[in-house]
Amino acid sequence: MKANREKDILKTLLSEIDESECKRMHYRMGVAVKIAEALKRKGMNQKDLANKLGKKPAEISKWLTGNHNFTIDTLVDIQSALDIKLIDVKESKFEAIQTLPEKIVHTRERRYF
Repeated sequence: MKANREKDILKTLLSEIDESECKRMHYRMGVAVKIAEALKRKGMNQKDLANKLGKKPAEISKWLTGNHNFTIDTLVDIQSALDIKLIDVKESKFEAIQTLPEKIVHTRERRYF
């Protein structure tokens, strides 16, 4: 009886999760797995990564649960620290973005904003 009741409760809870939340969870879990795999490949532990990023080991542990919503800046820092790809941005678009600061400086000199 108890097992059936637990299954019913789980089924009810899962039915209340919308598709977009499932997608977000899928990606968060995927990022956590990539980080964990990279740590293992490099022979590093959570404390090593924390030291490299100037974070507390507890924060790295939280990341690896798969529930953390990362900022782009944090993902870029993790990519650099572990030499892995977490964000895929096309290089041609990235090159265009690199010229943006030059355009902003030029605009400021002319006082257009």
